[in-house]
Amino acid sequence: AGLDRVLGEDLDVVVISELLQPEEVKKALLVADSGRLVIATLNCTSFLHLIEKIIHQFIGEEREWMRELLSRTLKGAIVQKLIPKQGGGRVIAAELVFPNDAIRSLIRDGNLFQLTNIMQHSREEGILSLDQSLAKLVSAGVISTEEAQRYAVDKDVLAARLNVSMDQFQ
Repeated sequence: AGLDRVLGEDLDVVVISELLQPEEVKKALLVADSGRLVIATLNCTSFLHLIEKIIHQFIGEEREWMRELLSRTLKGAIVQKLIPKQGGGRVIAAELVFPNDAIRSLIRDGNLFQLTNIMQHSREEGILSLDQSLAKLVSAGVISTEEAQRYAVDKDVLAARLNVSMDQFQ
């Protein structure tokens, strides 16, 4: 009900604690499409998981429409994981995605399997994959290779970034 009222109000920013239901997702994207900044949380393991979670709540033509709406309105996503540090405590590993034309096109066309590859090669556009973040933390000696492997989205990509063979991950 709150999201319905927002469309009739003169608000610039809307914050939603967590989007749980398909109807909430749809309304949040419609609010964003009306020119307002919508900040929301979803419980996801990666950017790819986030997009899949949103899109797969819908079927048929509505799914197509949601892919188009999401590709048009999504301005950025941050996925955070708290990773155990060497010596105690925790540190954040983050995935930062600010959709470029290639990512928007993949979302719109439903070619989600290619998202991870595009993200790995878009660092200069401000995109940081979780695996890149984990590799940086390992290289800095903040977390162990084993912890990085435990949280990796793609263990092969992580191994390549760390210059180790996959045999060392077994």
